[in-house]
Amino acid sequence: IAVLVLARDRLTDTVDLYAYIIGTVLTIGLALALYMTRVLHGGGDAKALMTLAVIFPAAPLADKFPIIDVPQGLELFPFSLGVLINGAIITALAPIAFIVVSAARGPLRFPEALFGFPVPVDQVEVGQLWLMYETPEGSDTVTRRMWPRRSKEAEAARAKALAIIKGRGDERAYVSPKIPFMVPLFIGLMVAIFIGNVLMQLIWAFLG
Repeated sequence: IAVLVLARDRLTDTVDLYAYIIGTVLTIGLALALYMTRVLHGGGDAKALMTLAVIFPAAPLADKFPIIDVPQGLELFPFSLGVLINGAIITALAPIAFIVVSAARGPLRFPEALFGFPVPVDQVEVGQLWLMYETPEGSDTVTRRMWPRRSKEAEAARAKALAIIKGRGDERAYVSPKIPFMVPLFIGLMVAIFIGNVLMQLIWAFLG
């Protein structure tokens, strides 16, 4: 709020300063709520969204950007919330990329191909990869895990599953990339700055 107040002289006369303050506060509250409900798993992702809410109380406008003009009535829509929506859309489109990569590498297996891709078993859990299978303690059954858990017990369960997969001679295993939401959030920021809030503008146009 202090940043907004100090920047009020840089805002145009037509801008409702209080609307931007409310939008910033609501976006910060939403980021906290998403983190507390584990929708945003990393604290860094929530902090990044909060930071965007403060840095961009209003949409940054230039002579040529965004390409899509902001419709009348959407000027006060929180810019950071639009970035979040763009990031969510990009995340939702990720399964298309996973399917393409999985089809190229093979074998194409569902539902694993919606959340990851196959790699040679000796590359599993190296760098930014999660094995998408676990074997619980006391069991020899390999089970799918679409959303990898973060715990020592989960690491042990994945290690056991990997040993079983290697033991039965599988050449490839499906993995999920360790990509923080901050990455699609950054892409969503670039889209919002240079193209605009595409989804909200389409909805606004549909509603007339």
